[in-house]
Amino acid sequence: MNTEKILINGEWLEGTVFSQKISPFDSRIIYEFVETDTDLVNNAVLSARAAFQRWKFVDIENRKLLFRKFIEVLNANKETIVENIHLDMGKPKVEADIEVVETIDIINFYINSEYPELKKQKVEINTEIWTHKEAFQYRVPIGVFALVKPWNYPFEIALWGIIPILLAGNTIVFKPSENTPKTGLFIGKLLMEAGFPNGVFNVITGGAKTGEILVNHRFVDAISFTGSIKTGMNIFKSLSKIKKLNLELGGNDVAIVTENADIDKAVSGVLWGAFSNNGQVCTATERILIHKNIYEIFKDKLLLKVQSLRPNIDFGPVVNETIMNKVLGQINDSVSNGDKLLIGGKRIEGENFLNGFYLEPCVVETSSFKSLLWREETFGPVVIITCYETIEEAVDLSNSLDYGLGASVWTENRKEAFEITDNLDCGMVWINEVNLPLPELAWCGMKQSAIGINLSRNAVIEATNLKVIQYDNDKENRVWWFPYK
Repeated sequence: MNTEKILINGEWLEGTVFSQKISPFDSRIIYEFVETDTDLVNNAVLSARAAFQRWKFVDIENRKLLFRKFIEVLNANKETIVENIHLDMGKPKVEADIEVVETIDIINFYINSEYPELKKQKVEINTEIWTHKEAFQYRVPIGVFALVKPWNYPFEIALWGIIPILLAGNTIVFKPSENTPKTGLFIGKLLMEAGFPNGVFNVITGGAKTGEILVNHRFVDAISFTGSIKTGMNIFKSLSKIKKLNLELGGNDVAIVTENADIDKAVSGVLWGAFSNNGQVCTATERILIHKNIYEIFKDKLLLKVQSLRPNIDFGPVVNETIMNKVLGQINDSVSNGDKLLIGGKRIEGENFLNGFYLEPCVVETSSFKSLLWREETFGPVVIITCYETIEEAVDLSNSLDYGLGASVWTENRKEAFEITDNLDCGMVWINEVNLPLPELAWCGMKQSAIGINLSRNAVIEATNLKVIQYDNDKENRVWWFPYK
């Protein structure tokens, strides 16, 4: 059986304890990966710390050149990247391909942007009082980042973090999800092939214990984490020293469909929002609020679309048995709370799906708002629908949870669209669109869903600290300012 090695200081190393990767398609063991222990985590962090002392002085234009080379490497290895994503987490290859396309677009944005904040900038001060003084400020890299990223977009989301962190002059120890370690390790191979220096980017694998050792290491200066609110809170509570945090946590996104919506466009949009990547998306559409005047026609059209989704073409298996059982449990809880199961919601079985983690795409109708499906993030191919009468009611339902990542609004009335968005308590709102990352725009959240920003120039700035300098040019002995004898 193939055993995947970890990357530390440019070397591929073996461990002593291993875990097995289970295929989401048929439950076979497809490879083993290292459960990185304390000593190896320590080696990775110390390697990143030593590399930082050199990497922080590399001019940003030279860092950009390495990312230009990285794009060439990505294009040359695109088929292998897509295959790794597909086999690791089960998504159709067409969706895995989107990860690569969007990643290249994001890299191009970063390397074609300017970052004047990283250079010394003179700050205007009151020279009538401070006659001989000058002041400067600039942004400096933080140091070693612990990068812990999820399995749902194992290539793209990892690189959302990697690109701005390295571009800003930091170094990284990366722990991909234990569900998709091969994809994460391949990122390390590609960065090495592009010419990034040894130690600048290190990859270790393992489960929660490895992640805990990494984020709490004394020489880790900052943490970039994407995952559940529960894990994010555990990281926050476990820290024994202050570290800079970037946490993108859970979502329970809502779609508000008004009576002024283009119904066919809205149905197609929320279908993609709810079921792309099998609903395993932090900004998946999990709740759809539909105006009462179009509710029945919208519901009928949506159910027809859901019924047409094809396994292994439009969707694959969910990533593992734990996720499958969690989703089925939430569906059962919803029904027990009086919600109505309209379609799907069962495990797909049969000769073509034997032992795979396939679930029927599911739509549930609610009026109670008590179930786990309504109150918690699902991370599976399930969406819950309900109707509303007034915009105020829809906004109140949208804002009723502690989540605040994204939302979508479906209407052809521009004034109505912005009135709704102005009242939604979330970081991102799409109007007649859903779940679309643009590299120029920040990916951010409110309430319990996020600390910090991904994407946009802001992500590079967030991966730095502000440094302030005062310079005094006075040649005289200033007894009026330094009066002590």
